[in-house]
Amino acid sequence: MESKHHTIRDLFRDILKRYRRQTVYVVSLMVMCGFAEGLGIMTMMPFVRMLTDPSGSEGDRFTYYLQKALGGLGIELNVGVLLSLITMLLVLKSLFVVAGNVKAGYSASRVSKDFRSELISTLMKTKYNTFLDMPLGTFSNALTTETRMVLNTYKQYCLMLSTGIQGLFYLGLALLVSWPVTLASVFIGALLILSLGRFVAAARKAGKLQATLMRSISVRLTDGIYCIKTLKAMGQEDTLSPVLQRSAEELRLNENRIVRIEAGLVALQEPIIVIALGIGLFVGIQHFGMRFEALIVLALLFWRTAQMIAKTQNMYQRLSTTEGYYWSVRNLIDRLQSTEEYSKGTQLPHFRSSIELVNVGFNYGKLHLYDSVNLRISKGAYVALIGPSGAGKTTLADICIGLLAPTTGKVLVDGVSVKELNLQAWRKKVGYVQQESHFLFSTVADNVSLLDPAITEEDIKEALQLAGAWEFVSQLPGEIHASIGENAGKLSGGQRQRLAIARALARKPEVLVLDEATTALDPKTEAAICDTIQNLKGRVTIIAISHQKALVDIADKVYRVEKGQPIREALPVT
Repeated sequence: MESKHHTIRDLFRDILKRYRRQTVYVVSLMVMCGFAEGLGIMTMMPFVRMLTDPSGSEGDRFTYYLQKALGGLGIELNVGVLLSLITMLLVLKSLFVVAGNVKAGYSASRVSKDFRSELISTLMKTKYNTFLDMPLGTFSNALTTETRMVLNTYKQYCLMLSTGIQGLFYLGLALLVSWPVTLASVFIGALLILSLGRFVAAARKAGKLQATLMRSISVRLTDGIYCIKTLKAMGQEDTLSPVLQRSAEELRLNENRIVRIEAGLVALQEPIIVIALGIGLFVGIQHFGMRFEALIVLALLFWRTAQMIAKTQNMYQRLSTTEGYYWSVRNLIDRLQSTEEYSKGTQLPHFRSSIELVNVGFNYGKLHLYDSVNLRISKGAYVALIGPSGAGKTTLADICIGLLAPTTGKVLVDGVSVKELNLQAWRKKVGYVQQESHFLFSTVADNVSLLDPAITEEDIKEALQLAGAWEFVSQLPGEIHASIGENAGKLSGGQRQRLAIARALARKPEVLVLDEATTALDPKTEAAICDTIQNLKGRVTIIAISHQKALVDIADKVYRVEKGQPIREALPVT
């Protein structure tokens, strides 16, 4: 799937645009954690001075302001007060850490859920033919693996911002203690940290490849499982296995590459921190004659600053590894949104007189099927469409119910353009039986009702009886509550087709589309279905695509569809 190039800056902007409030809340909690810890470290300076210099020589500016603040509260500055203050600040820091981590986790879950919800919502609104151009594994991978990685991306994003700000805060405190020493250490550390930039670039490249490989293996596995019966029946499962094994090996090698990058980054950061810390302390001792307590506090601040910088860089590297998943889901949503249903109509359909095609033409890409089709189907009529395979019979039926939009011309329902109708409301009046029906991995009841709570058990049983399916369903353990396996694999071809017909009839449709609905049925069952259709004539508008003589013979009108030819009324086949 083609996608535009995105940078880390694009990721920052996109997350802030969509989740500004949650992000500011999480980052604020984590920054308060650094603030509490930083004050605790600074408070150690007067604490150590009082222990090592009880005579009370002149203190630093921080001690002066602290003493003044406590004095305003009527509290005398002493070792006990300072120890209590340090303890309180560190406890406060722990509380902020817990609150920040919990909020970060909750917010990340919300982000992941939002992505899933938006993807599901967009999937349901997109044009039907969009699904013909994309492998099913793309959607399942996006809804599971990739949205899970979006959660990790957001958490790394929040933590990276938090640690970066905390590092700057510790650096500011270090500047208060001794700005010359701090600047010297920062300069050396910055040069060394920048030298690790290639690790981040490599991690970003490996992360994008990881997202692509995960999507690829998911697509191949989904396609393979979908065809597993055919593969095993012809002894071809060994052709699928090497393909999946190669993809798994590529994933392993790329994961190893990410591990090496992370290990290299962590291994080099520690000596960099030690070098910068050593240089800073050396400068402080040799050139500025810093007091013992100031050196201790400065060393702690340096260490925490360096840790925050190292954590920020590690998280930036991890963010670079996972951002590919974020953009993969985002690009898929954008692509689906660009192919939403053409109609934005709101008018509710009533269907009182007819469905009419006026000068309708249709192309599948560069493939031209027909143009200037004019066809009127009266309410309650039974119309059969016949013709050679590939002529566009199913496409014509799909255009009638608004599943496909015509390339030219228009579709009218009671004289109103389908574009002005609420498409979902119009399709709720339709029962549809595909030539190759697909089923849920669930029970007979769920497959007939399609999980619609408005369809009762009585409706389900009635539909099964009308479709000639009750005879075999009543023999199943649990009857309508029996599981039918993956894509109804526990049923025969004829049983599957009868179940599909029952599913269409359970909705009590006003329009019934039958696409080769009786092809897999035995003559007895086909005759029973024909009797059901005869009883529906006049009450339900029926559009049947069929080569079966029994179905065509009972039609009110028969139309022959041939590619590139005008549609004409034909005599029933004999």
